[in-house]
Amino acid sequence: AEGASRTTPIKLIKSIAQSVDRLPQ
Repeated sequence: AEGASRTTPIKLIKSIAQSVDRLPQ
């Protein structure tokens, strides 16, 4: 559970990518 301590850019990008994928384009 030591992921929130240091949020890697890759994780953020993946999270954003998923969020955008869910949105209708």
